[in-house]
Amino acid sequence: NNFLHNPHFDDGDDGDESGSGPRRWVRTAVLAEDAPLPWAEESPFLLQEGGLLEREFTGRHAPLSRLVRWLDTVSHGMQVVTGPGGSGKTALLGMLGLLSVARRRERLAPAPPPQICPRPGTLHALVSCRDRSLAEVTGAVWQALAAFGAKPSSPDSAHDPGSLVEAVDGLVRRVGALNLVFDGLDEAMPGQSPDIARYLLNRLAQTPGVKVVVGTRPRPRRRLAGP
Repeated sequence: NNFLHNPHFDDGDDGDESGSGPRRWVRTAVLAEDAPLPWAEESPFLLQEGGLLEREFTGRHAPLSRLVRWLDTVSHGMQVVTGPGGSGKTALLGMLGLLSVARRRERLAPAPPPQICPRPGTLHALVSCRDRSLAEVTGAVWQALAAFGAKPSSPDSAHDPGSLVEAVDGLVRRVGALNLVFDGLDEAMPGQSPDIARYLLNRLAQTPGVKVVVGTRPRPRRRLAGP
């Protein structure tokens, strides 16, 4: 749907980088080659060097190329990767992250086709929501964005989604557009999936210059016992 999207077009709605006028399309931020990897944990996504993801992941070119094209052609919003358990959502998002790191991509044989590869350094956070609360997911995003020097003003604010969204908005104005990937929303702590979606993911996706990809089943797996 965005094949003809023009990244230089200014719709005049979002304020400029100084916050005083129309914000123009911002270029995607690029992590330096020696920056920390965009994922803090390797095990949820099987991202260990020489691990299962590198050895056995095959195919899925259509959904990967669709995600890469979406990240390159929208200014902000949310894309949801969904399907039944065991359909490969986590592996797909893990591969998206791996392909965004040049030194990891070069290890793959055969070489992946270019249409499924994000530009190096343009995936800025790969976070698992599994067994986590809203505060813990918020803290994990703070940790991932530390590569840009994004730090909470106090220890408490690291777990406040409102403070994070404000900081991310300021970071976009400073470094460029951000691509944030979350997996296992349906496997968050009981009762936390709706809060993570409502107070963090939706608010990030509404922020100009922030693109959010979420992997989840259609409904939370873990619910509170009460109504």
